[in-house]
Amino acid sequence: MALAMSNNKLEELALRACHLEPGLLITLGQSFRNLRKLDLSRNDKLADEEFVTMLASLNCLRELEVRGCEGLTNASVVSMFKSCKQLESVDLVDCGGIEADAVELFVLNCLRLRQIFVEESKLSDVSRSWASNKFIEVIVD
Repeated sequence: MALAMSNNKLEELALRACHLEPGLLITLGQSFRNLRKLDLSRNDKLADEEFVTMLASLNCLRELEVRGCEGLTNASVVSMFKSCKQLESVDLVDCGGIEADAVELFVLNCLRLRQIFVEESKLSDVSRSWASNKFIEVIVD
């Protein structure tokens, strides 16, 4: 699929609740560098290593949904703000391996962030304060 469409400027892609074969996300990241919106929600087998490698290629990404990706950890969150400088909206709900301290780092360091979906239990006072100061909409699920 990626090779067939690599010349197109695909900007949105949803792969919800898919059985993602090893290497697929890395190939997609390399082939669809113009992606602005990516939805990988409910991919419970998604793990940090492949996700982080994919993100390194997605410089244009503005919206990212990983709701229910239980295999992602704090390392993925750090990679999000380091690799995706254009990121404006992210959904981190039901990502069991992502903790409050990573959400705090994300809110502090993601410069263009305007909206974050996250559980109440993963919001520290610092996160709330910075979100308010930076006019980030926090949507608690």
